Amino acid sequence: MSILKAEIGSDRIKSDIYKQIQRGQLKKNDRLFSEENLARHYGIGIKIVRRTLAELEDEGIVIRKKRIGTFINNSNVSATRNISVLHFDITASSAYNAEMFRGIEDGLRGMNCSMQINPIQGRRISGARRTLLYNLLFESKISGLLLLSWLEKDEIEMLQKNNIPLVAAGFEYRDLDVPTVLSDIPAMLDRTIAELTAAGHKSIGMITGTTGVLNPDVVMAQEKLVSEYEKITSAGGIFHPELLKQGLFSERDGYRLMRDLLLRKDYPTAVVACGNELANGAFKAIYDHGHGKKVMLFPLAEQAGMLPKPLMKSPISKIGEIATKMLGDIMDGRKPEARKIYLEAEFIR
Repeated sequence: MSILKAEIGSDRIKSDIYKQIQRGQLKKNDRLFSEENLARHYGIGIKIVRRTLAELEDEGIVIRKKRIGTFINNSNVSATRNISVLHFDITASSAYNAEMFRGIEDGLRGMNCSMQINPIQGRRISGARRTLLYNLLFESKISGLLLLSWLEKDEIEMLQKNNIPLVAAGFEYRDLDVPTVLSDIPAMLDRTIAELTAAGHKSIGMITGTTGVLNPDVVMAQEKLVSEYEKITSAGGIFHPELLKQGLFSERDGYRLMRDLLLRKDYPTAVVACGNELANGAFKAIYDHGHGKKVMLFPLAEQAGMLPKPLMKSPISKIGEIATKMLGDIMDGRKPEARKIYLEAEFIR
């Protein structure tokens, strides 16, 4: 007899059976618990159990034999699993998103998984957002969640309580044990600043972006970029707070932020631009203001094919790929080798 793992709520019975058939934990002709034991196992009424089993029989998932029991007949269950990708529905770097989804598609190859993309709006799940999450968990029969956008602490705890496999890609939670894949931002900036100081630059600016979304429970990439820039340049005695500029991840803000730096009397001799869009805008500002030979622009880009050539390429696609594979391992009941994986940027120059 195969035993169903206990989860919360009557609507989890179907989900449990689907998942365990797909994982091979329940096979054809396996016998389920009796109706009485299932009711006790899930803490629900026996009438609800009977109705659920009747629905599963109508779908061809189980066979019920009077006075004998209920048996698995999984001929109608697709072996294809469904991963839902949650991402912010806000203006952000298109290069970043393109690289992330390219990596996710690479990670899905050979996994027999489909991908369902769901944009998330607003700060908290409420109204339409709560309906979306509920439908994903209990109606869509998803096998796992890939988080490109954060959820609130109580929402993560609810997912974990219901044994929903999930992985965060590109950001991390401060105090929650969520499997995570990240770019090694400290190492990336340390190597960049070292390269610039070795070339004789003592006035190094940085322009970076923000999603405009704040949550005390998460650490986004832009927060790490700012803190690491301050830490590294302060240690080298070259930190100047007025040379650190933040805006949105857009070409327009890249132009504006770089222009603000160039209008200073003590403008920096080198500027680190974080992201393709910011770098493109900064590049235009430099040449519009005739500083092409006075200021060196060093992009930290998602995509390498741009001018000027990036100093470092962020491993965004690799983050998407490895996070997807990690999620697949968790869905298959395997523990990842590490709960938090840091990936090094590609040094181009």
